[in-house]
Amino acid sequence: MVVFYHNGLLLYPGHCDAWKKGDAHIFRLPVLRMPCSGPAMVDVFFVISGYALSYRPLSLVRTADFARFAESLSSAIFRRAVRLYLPVVFLTFLNAMLSYLKLFDPAGADHVPYHATFWTTLWAWLDDLVTGLNPLNIDKRHSWNMKGLRYAIGMWTIPFEYRGSIVVFVLLLALGRVRPLLRFSILSITVFYLLAQGQWDVFLFVSGIICCDFHNYLDSRKPPSSPWDATTEKDERRSRTLYIVKNAGLICGLLLLLAVITMPESAGDIHLYTTIRSVKLHSWDGLPAVGRLPICVASALLVFYVGQSQLFRNLLSSPFPQYLGENSFGIYLMHVTLINSLGRPLMRALVACSDSLGLRHGRFAQLGSWLVFLVYAAIAIPVLFWISEMVTRYVDKKSVALARWLEQKCTG
Repeated sequence: MVVFYHNGLLLYPGHCDAWKKGDAHIFRLPVLRMPCSGPAMVDVFFVISGYALSYRPLSLVRTADFARFAESLSSAIFRRAVRLYLPVVFLTFLNAMLSYLKLFDPAGADHVPYHATFWTTLWAWLDDLVTGLNPLNIDKRHSWNMKGLRYAIGMWTIPFEYRGSIVVFVLLLALGRVRPLLRFSILSITVFYLLAQGQWDVFLFVSGIICCDFHNYLDSRKPPSSPWDATTEKDERRSRTLYIVKNAGLICGLLLLLAVITMPESAGDIHLYTTIRSVKLHSWDGLPAVGRLPICVASALLVFYVGQSQLFRNLLSSPFPQYLGENSFGIYLMHVTLINSLGRPLMRALVACSDSLGLRHGRFAQLGSWLVFLVYAAIAIPVLFWISEMVTRYVDKKSVALARWLEQKCTG
């Protein structure tokens, strides 16, 4: 969804405006505007990060294996910076060289610094990188517009990710030996404190810990077999009916959460959004698009809701979502670079071709626009996936391996 958002934002400015009465663009309606909700997807990802980072330590806590628990946290903290920052070093250097060689499309490279000489470019890249990777130099009111990382502004999330990771590890270390109910209570108090303070990013990470801990607790209390096991034909029909009703309810709940998550920055003419926007905490005023109170809360609820449902678990365990999960960091790293280097020239060529065929004027205007978009997607997305697989294999996984090797060498 972040990929769709940035492609649409850079190629079709204004397409993500709020829906108003009489608007023919149905993709501006709740849920359907998911591709316009890139900032909200960052919120969801931060919750998932907190969840994923907590999973192994909390699993060891449940078995009371505190020696391996401490070793696991120590290892995770040691490797985290290398694992996160090394791919960003690669990407920003790549973009600096593309800028120096003038291989970025001029229309899309206005935010990328350009210097005429190699050594000036190299020094500017190093200065920008050191500033941008500093997790102590960020605050809740800045996201993509913070200082540093001008060669890859999409990487603004990485310092937030690193800081959130350290908060997660420290909380787990502090609360790992605490009794489960007391641990859950302290984490809940922490989340409400962060909510009151408007610390949107840390709120999301700590919410991920709570989701993971609560899921583990609920999974441990599930009965070994389904309560709807059928023994007769009548029971089988009843079981099937209950299964359909339960899944229909789950989908309705999912749609409600997605409706909140896809809320635009202005309410437009959707009454649901007007009502939600009336609930305010002053500590959340003036925060960036990723730091909107209703969306952050809904993101945490979404991760808990989806993770607790076997229906959604099965869907997310299918091959294509697993493929996306495997290559997600590579896709995230490369998609804006490809938009700025290949995407814009491709789009202009397709638009010129469509205009020459008369498909973007008169009664064919909507059809022509959709045709251009679909052809663009059919070319650009496979290229993105292919390059992202290479980056995952040779940059992302090598960074993980290097971090593990460094740990082994340093710890003996």
